[in-house]
Amino acid sequence: MRQAGEGVTQGKARRTGKSDHEQPESRDEALERGRNILLVQLTAQSRSRAELAKALRKKDIPEDVAAELLDRFEEVSLVDDEAFSQAWVASRQRRKHRSRRMLMQELRNKGVDPEVAKEAVDEVDDDAEYAAALDLARSRVQRAGDVPAEKLRTRVAGLLARRGYSSSIVWRAVAEVMESDDELDGTGPDW
Repeated sequence: MRQAGEGVTQGKARRTGKSDHEQPESRDEALERGRNILLVQLTAQSRSRAELAKALRKKDIPEDVAAELLDRFEEVSLVDDEAFSQAWVASRQRRKHRSRRMLMQELRNKGVDPEVAKEAVDEVDDDAEYAAALDLARSRVQRAGDVPAEKLRTRVAGLLARRGYSSSIVWRAVAEVMESDDELDGTGPDW
């Protein structure tokens, strides 16, 4: 018969890989383990300070050790939310055709300070945002096949709206893409 609490300590020992008889981790060991976690995280891709703090918490790095490590990584420019935000915005807007609204939301989700995120997103001008919407609309129309024009127009508009584009950008891009698509197939606009 098992004593009360017996299975709990064994389960925890199995999860952490440490038995109840091992010495607690020293500060130096926690610093070294935390440093390695940060380096692995940053080797994979650039990350925000909040994302890195979350990774350290997940690996049970004490808060004071995590703060010290993150501060040091900021001092040597390995963690820089401003640079991270600018790179994120440039990449996502160009490759994923994200609107300013969606970019702002993504940066908030990554824990970037709202002012830092706003500065990065503000670098996307109206023309660049429209060009991204237009590229996305064109790619959707090209892949549509034999979809009736009205249905295609609705699908493209829905896609752009879900990506966070304003209604004026959505309808302007849809009109331009549908008009150019009609000119290519010789039928002319039907709306």
